[in-house]
Amino acid sequence: MKTIIVRVPDSLLGNGTQGVEVVSPYKNFNLVTRALRKFFGNTALIQNVINNPKLKGVDADLIIVFDTISPQFLQWLKKHNPNTRIVLWYWNPVFLTISPSEVPDGIEKWSYSRTDCERYGMTFNTQFCFDQYEPNSNGDWEWDIFFFGRDKGRGELLEAYRREFEAAGFSTNFQIIQSQADFRPYQEVIEWTKKCKCVLDFCVNDEAGMSLRALEALFLNKKVITNNKMYVYEEFYSPQNVFILGVDRKENLKEFMNAPLEEIGRSVKERYLFENWLERFYC
Repeated sequence: MKTIIVRVPDSLLGNGTQGVEVVSPYKNFNLVTRALRKFFGNTALIQNVINNPKLKGVDADLIIVFDTISPQFLQWLKKHNPNTRIVLWYWNPVFLTISPSEVPDGIEKWSYSRTDCERYGMTFNTQFCFDQYEPNSNGDWEWDIFFFGRDKGRGELLEAYRREFEAAGFSTNFQIIQSQADFRPYQEVIEWTKKCKCVLDFCVNDEAGMSLRALEALFLNKKVITNNKMYVYEEFYSPQNVFILGVDRKENLKEFMNAPLEEIGRSVKERYLFENWLERFYC
């Protein structure tokens, strides 16, 4: 089975992975492309100018399109691949991206969020990651609690939690990103994560699916403090490893942090690997 992923190549997926071709939706993803889209909108005319001609009449069994795209692009893609199965993959909550009602007929809608799947009639698949994480073998760490992520309007609340954690005696490293210039290479974030005991996974939507941070913590053998109530539905959930803000009692946080990490079996972790995520689209 041949699969093409439509997404602007980045440090996570690169230009291809494990036999799957990653194709940019645009001829050239640059400032000119962005300016054309901003000036002309997402009209049919501009689609023919900026979209990648490699996506016309593709030789593939399945095209998976990541959700940071327009309905007009999806219409263009379907028009040029009328007999190919196309999946729109929601890697974000619906409220942050394309409305399911705007997705053209004949394109399947899949999501990492159980809540959105139930609400919008989409098909569920897990979050995914790659088998690239090597936990610290000596178990040492430099900070108790680590956070890295964009502000997204939650900066003040994150700072309040930081002060609360530090008042309770925990050391912290919070990297709250305010602009694109503040972003760091992915591997650098992973190296920071290795140096912490516990990851703070604070989501904008506390009923969304698993973030990539959750899987990083899983594979790096880190505890998690989170506001995401959906952790309890995951196979790797353990109250010894995951503390849910607003659900678990605050006075039990020290006990949680001091308790040993419960080991999660390799077979459970493998469910979240890219190749198994991909395979479920064919089940």
